[in-house]
Amino acid sequence: MPWASPARGWLLVAAVVFACARPAAAPQAPQPKLPLEEIIRHGAEKEIEYARAHALYRYELTVRVQEIGEENRVLGIDEKPVKHFYVNGGIYVFNPEVLDVIPKNEHLDMPQLFEALVRRRWNVVAFPIREYWIDVGRLHDLEQAHGDFSTVFE
Repeated sequence: MPWASPARGWLLVAAVVFACARPAAAPQAPQPKLPLEEIIRHGAEKEIEYARAHALYRYELTVRVQEIGEENRVLGIDEKPVKHFYVNGGIYVFNPEVLDVIPKNEHLDMPQLFEALVRRRWNVVAFPIREYWIDVGRLHDLEQAHGDFSTVFE
């Protein structure tokens, strides 16, 4: 069911995510700021029932990775590889009809809601976060975000 207007959509941001929204009044703001109004407008225009942000997560291993074959034969060594994954960005946009899928007075995690909507074949999409984003669920990452704040957002 299409959105009547962007104002009817819902925006939910997880508490362990640190990102910065660019206000509509400042379109020339620096790129690190997440364009939330554009994300909501995109959902309305494309008749998306549910969208979740994905961020490109970079993970650098601090050890050499060995590829081992039959009889423990070393086939290759990758020197401290860097891996990239698309991860859930913890930012969700959905239309009001999604609320009808959520059971009343019951616990429901966002992954469970996502799976329920996919099973119903609703229009579920991902949108990329190209701006500054970090999951601050670990102390190390919270300290990183704290250190980044003055250089990224000022």
